[in-house]
Amino acid sequence: MGTNYYARYDNCDCNCPNCGLKGIEYHIGKSSSGWAFALHVDPDNGIHDLEDVLTKIIKTGAVIYNEYDAEVSLQILLKCILDRDEDVEHHELDGGDSVYLVGSGSYDLIKGEFS
Repeated sequence: MGTNYYARYDNCDCNCPNCGLKGIEYHIGKSSSGWAFALHVDPDNGIHDLEDVLTKIIKTGAVIYNEYDAEVSLQILLKCILDRDEDVEHHELDGGDSVYLVGSGSYDLIKGEFS
């Protein structure tokens, strides 16, 4: 069992009334006990790593929520992604396109749909 995290543009502050961001949701990833954080990347749209998730999604006005619809601070999310046991299990490359990069640290980069 794990917890999914999302970024939502609930209150877009880009000063354009019809930007289309309000209500958009991006799946940041999933935290599962004993596993590396599964960080959702979208290379086709320029989201290749944690830095891209931070600069292109979260720091552009998105609010972070967990799957239970509770707001989560950036500090708590980063702790969840980066402060994991050293002996976490990593996702296996499956020969397909879903596992983008298996890391040696606290998170793996996963593309495609997953929950």
